[in-house]
Amino acid sequence: MKVFNVIRKIVLVLSFVFAGVAFVLGAITLDQAAVAFSTALLGFILIGFVGFFLICSKNQIANRLGLGISTGFMVVLLYLSISALEASSSAILGLVAVILYALYFLVTLIGYLAMGDKGDNDPDNDPRVKKLLGWKNLQEKGIITLEEFEEKRQEILGIKKAANKK
Repeated sequence: MKVFNVIRKIVLVLSFVFAGVAFVLGAITLDQAAVAFSTALLGFILIGFVGFFLICSKNQIANRLGLGISTGFMVVLLYLSISALEASSSAILGLVAVILYALYFLVTLIGYLAMGDKGDNDPDNDPRVKKLLGWKNLQEKGIITLEEFEEKRQEILGIKKAANKK
């Protein structure tokens, strides 16, 4: 899963790098079509990059909000890129950014299909491990007994539920 996460992050960052370059290219080249493309994108570029930074957040609500905002930005970028494609080199980079953003979702889908229901086994990100460590700490301090800890451990890990189903 870590390989897919690294690839996802790289593709996402590349997508927004291309979007930024497409925006700045009009000011660098001073080509009339590229300047027009950058001017049309001016109202949306800040919102798009705010969405990008929210996607990279560890907060799940901010992540989902950023996903919606950046997807909206990419839809606007796609529309502007298609409309200016024949005259502007910035539009080509904008289209590449949208394609990379779509590839980000494709890599995400492949990663989740490949992993199935396993998820990430990183103990730092698993809330069950944190709960177990908290209960183990209480047991070591003598606040709860070993039997209470084992019962809570089985409840957290879902062992009792699996045994009851059989």
